[in-house]
Amino acid sequence: MTRTIWHCHIAVSLDGKIACPDGSFDWLEGYPPQEFGLDAFLAEVDDIVMGRATYETLRGFGEWPHPGKPTFVVTSRPLDLLADGFPPGVEARPADFGALAAELEGRGCRRVWIEGGGRVIRGMMEGGRLDVLEMAVLPLVLGDGITLFPPGTPGLGLRLVKCEPPDGRGAACRLRSRAVESFRLDQNRFPPHSNGEVPRRGGGIMTPSPS
Repeated sequence: MTRTIWHCHIAVSLDGKIACPDGSFDWLEGYPPQEFGLDAFLAEVDDIVMGRATYETLRGFGEWPHPGKPTFVVTSRPLDLLADGFPPGVEARPADFGALAAELEGRGCRRVWIEGGGRVIRGMMEGGRLDVLEMAVLPLVLGDGITLFPPGTPGLGLRLVKCEPPDGRGAACRLRSRAVESFRLDQNRFPPHSNGEVPRRGGGIMTPSPS
C-alpha cells in the first residue's frame, strides 16, 4: 500500500510570518525559490493543496505556476471563473480536511504539497497530516504580518534533519514529524529527495499565503 507524505514547503521570516498584513509577498523579492530547491521538490509532488487566498494570489501573477499538477483549493464558496477559465487540474473542495486527506490517500498519492496558507496548514495538522515541514527561513523581520501557525494550531513534535544556508541568504531547514520515525522507508517507492524521510501509514517553497 502506498503511503502518503504530507509535505509543507514554504518561506518564512525570522519572526514566523509568511505574508505581509495585506497578504502580499513583496518581501520575497530577491529570494528566487529555485535557490531553496523548489524545482527538485515540485518534480516529486503528486498533488497540491492550497487555500483560496493562495490560489487567487497565484492567479494574479498571470501564467499558472503548477501546470500538470492536480491542485485542490480549499474554499467555502465557488471559485471565480476568469476569462481564461480555470487552470487545468484545479478543483475546489470544502474545508473538510479529513475528507480531502482520505480522497488523496485513496488515489495513491505519494507526496502532497501543503502549499498554504496558515489555516490550511492548521487544518491538515489537526488531522495528523504533516509529515515534513521544509522552510526557507529568510533573514528578515516583518513585524506585522500573517503567521505560519495561526491561533488554534495543534502541537506537534518535530525533529530537525537538515539545516543549511544557501550562499548565506537564509537557511533551508527540513523537519520531520516524530510520528513517522518508526516506519522504514521503502526506497523503491520514495525518491532520493526524501533523505530518509519515513512515511506515515495512510499517509512549500516558496509560495506562502494568508489562507
